[in-house]
Amino acid sequence: ALVMIVTYRGHVNRLRQDARVDPIADKTMLTEVLLWMAAMMVAAVGQWILFDQTLPVFRSLDGRIKHEWIGRIIGSASQIGIMLFWLLEGASSNWGQSLLLGYTLHDILHMLTYETDITAYIHHIVSVTVTGLFKMTMTPAQAESVALATVVLESTSPFLSLTWLMKQGGLSNHPAFLYISGFAAVFFGFMRCGVFPWVMAKKMDRVTALVAMPFLILNFYWFWKIIKMLKRVLER
Repeated sequence: ALVMIVTYRGHVNRLRQDARVDPIADKTMLTEVLLWMAAMMVAAVGQWILFDQTLPVFRSLDGRIKHEWIGRIIGSASQIGIMLFWLLEGASSNWGQSLLLGYTLHDILHMLTYETDITAYIHHIVSVTVTGLFKMTMTPAQAESVALATVVLESTSPFLSLTWLMKQGGLSNHPAFLYISGFAAVFFGFMRCGVFPWVMAKKMDRVTALVAMPFLILNFYWFWKIIKMLKRVLER
């Protein structure tokens, strides 16, 4: 799937050069999105087989937790990839756009096997909407502000997933768990409840900020839940 994505991207880049197409307005991303989704589905199946054969702690989990375990690993890898593409290539990175959309659509389908929190689905639906607007209608300035906001948001997720994986793996009493979970909570609060509102106020126009408002509300709600979790850890 990755080889096909590279080949297809090279073809689209040649078409752009010939037609002088604005990369922000390019509407040829569907194939890449589908290929990313296919790659993630293969990765999910491969992880399930590998972990079930090699990790006793994974075998002891129930099916719902196994699905979330795999989803968090795929999510963390995707989030790191999205950040790298947009930090290195800027808002015009079609890799970053297609990976974000492919991951979000894949994760919505995967979450149906384990997730019951409605806020997770709201987050993903808003993400798909914003990515669609990003690709089809946003100006370069609007796209730059959304790309920056995405990097801010996605930077926190791998640390939260690592905390969750350690807890499910029976490491919640390990000294490292306290430091990692504490850092994840502080970093989440700083980036999502501090830097993200600053990006909305200073880098986004009013329309883009309005579209991003559901993320801001979810950020403060999730930060409240993280603080409650961290408080339980400290008490223990």
